[in-house]
Amino acid sequence: MSWTGRTEWKCLWIAGLCLVLAQSDLFAQKKTAATTPETVRKVLIDKARILESRGRPDMAIQLWQQVLLSDPKNTEALAGIARDYKLTGKADQSAEALGKLRQANPNDPNIAKIAQLNSTRTESTRLRQAGELAKQGKNDEAMRIYRELYGEHPPDGEIALAYYQTLYGTATGKEQAVRSMRALSQRNPGDGRFAVE
Repeated sequence: MSWTGRTEWKCLWIAGLCLVLAQSDLFAQKKTAATTPETVRKVLIDKARILESRGRPDMAIQLWQQVLLSDPKNTEALAGIARDYKLTGKADQSAEALGKLRQANPNDPNIAKIAQLNSTRTESTRLRQAGELAKQGKNDEAMRIYRELYGEHPPDGEIALAYYQTLYGTATGKEQAVRSMRALSQRNPGDGRFAVE
């Protein structure tokens, strides 16, 4: 190989190495940006909500605890853990979390809602059953449980979301579900979970 050929080869090798280094640096920057504490908290909160809607407040509690480790005054997590403790029959832990929520935001609308929740393990078990039936496509059976627990008026929040999504999946419930979701959206302006197209 001639001197010119070796020089070109070295230049190509150095250019390739620079490209690899630049790409790995870009990847590291993207990875860092994607895993900010706020992003992680949002993912945990979304997962906790999903578990609640499936009737698993016991599992959602673990996710709320993780959020509170990094942000002890996070009102969404304090409300979530207080609600889920109450649904699983752990009144003392619920009261403690509710006290922290009152300190963080005395005007939080969740305080009154959580205080009015039934604190029975039976309700939690029935919610879990309804969530499982809905996942299996047995919406009519799931709605029997939801109506047994809440009649025609579920409490606002994840339970209402699961209730109306299940109602929408029944043969005769689509219109009522859409109407109820619109009303829920009006009662909770700015909460995208309840938006109806």
